[in-house]
Amino acid sequence: PDPDRAPCDGPNMIPLKEMEGLLGRLRELFRVTKGL
Repeated sequence: PDPDRAPCDGPNMIPLKEMEGLLGRLRELFRVTKGL
């Protein structure tokens, strides 16, 4: 498999090394907006 050349996965993939930061930002966004 070559995700960079795959028509369905390549541009949509998030590198695993960036996942922790992304999940932290999403968790904070959820925390801030759940009371709205």
